[in-house]
Amino acid sequence: MLPNEKDEATCTSDCESDFAGLTSCQSEFAALKQCDNSGTVTCDPSGHAEVALYDCSSTLLAWGVCSACEHFSVDTPCDSCEKTNCCSELKAMASDPDGGQALAYCIKACTDQDCVQGCYGNYPKGYATAEPYLSCRSSSCATQCQ
Repeated sequence: MLPNEKDEATCTSDCESDFAGLTSCQSEFAALKQCDNSGTVTCDPSGHAEVALYDCSSTLLAWGVCSACEHFSVDTPCDSCEKTNCCSELKAMASDPDGGQALAYCIKACTDQDCVQGCYGNYPKGYATAEPYLSCRSSSCATQCQ
């Protein structure tokens, strides 16, 4: 297990605690939990939940858009800054998971310009939703997201 990695029981418990405190997205979360009975939930190395659902793409999309700006206990300072300062951009990206969201995740993982250019080549449809988010992140959260 990696240093920040949690076992599945702890991850599930932490997720349940975070979601129980939500003031919005209750119906989307209920639908996601219902659909989740057909899938699996695991933690990635940073402790964030990864949900593998079957036939739940529209439910997962609705949850992702609604909860894009919700703050959770596993949020990094960068996550918190983005959710506070770039909420509308995050929601737009969440509504475009195969375009803007995929492009932004690809770019965030890059360490050089060649990688960034490769991301733009791999996700050409994502520019319209990813670029406003990346611009907001760069201007509003540069310190927190180094």
